[in-house]
Amino acid sequence: HNWAIQAGKGDGDDEEESGDEETAAALTVDMHSTLLYGAPALLYFVNNNVAFWCMHYLDPGAYSVLVQLKIATTVVAFRVAFGATRPIGTRRWAALALLLAGCVTSQLRESLGETLAQPVVGLALVVLQCTISAVASVATEWLLKRSRQSIHLQNVQLYSFGMLFGNVALAAKGLTPLDLVRGWNAATYASLLLLSFTGLAVSFVMKWADNLIKVFATAGSMFLTTAAASVLFGSPVRPQQWVGAVVASVALYLYATNPPQSERVVRPAPLRIVTTSRSQPCSSARDTEKIP
Repeated sequence: HNWAIQAGKGDGDDEEESGDEETAAALTVDMHSTLLYGAPALLYFVNNNVAFWCMHYLDPGAYSVLVQLKIATTVVAFRVAFGATRPIGTRRWAALALLLAGCVTSQLRESLGETLAQPVVGLALVVLQCTISAVASVATEWLLKRSRQSIHLQNVQLYSFGMLFGNVALAAKGLTPLDLVRGWNAATYASLLLLSFTGLAVSFVMKWADNLIKVFATAGSMFLTTAAASVLFGSPVRPQQWVGAVVASVALYLYATNPPQSERVVRPAPLRIVTTSRSQPCSSARDTEKIP
């Protein structure tokens, strides 16, 4: 009895120490890990600026179609970074291809040939933007998952670098952060707040899911925005958007119902326990008990 009581105390102490270790790990910051967040922050900074150059050379309709290439570049970057340990699977590849097709279809306002008839510089910039975005997203996912740090602390490190790069760019143009908020109204501040929560939600998805789930979430938000605009502002829903939404829904079903082999739960065979008396061996099925 004394041993059992002592063991119980020891287990409680171990649990308390384990909790303390988890808390310490969640709040630990080291210079090397912090500096690593500068890489994706710089990529996001460049990506956001390249997006404006894309819109300078491309018309909005063409840009909304071509930027869907981000789905393909994200999948390729994910495969290169995590392919050895997190295989995608053939059916999920098909689902992602369907998602890309659905998103492109939903954004088409003219023929695909007319959409692609854009300046070469604009097309090159879209490819560059989609590639940078994919690499930044995969790098961020890797950083978020590599440690037990609190996700809020990880976000602080990532966005601190983003603010640093943004302020350097402003200073290079002779501007200050206060110059950015001049003329803002309540709607602008509300949009900023909502976008901040969007960034936090994306980081949660990348830490506890992955970039492929984020791709589907982004596509879903595009279709939900179309539906909301139709209800709130009476914006017409074009046939291409209906077709794109149906194709994307099929892609989501195909992706969700076909996990790769490494993610499938393997159920063990039922265990049979044979009970016998000391004097008589087991001789019939009624002496066995099946445990599922």
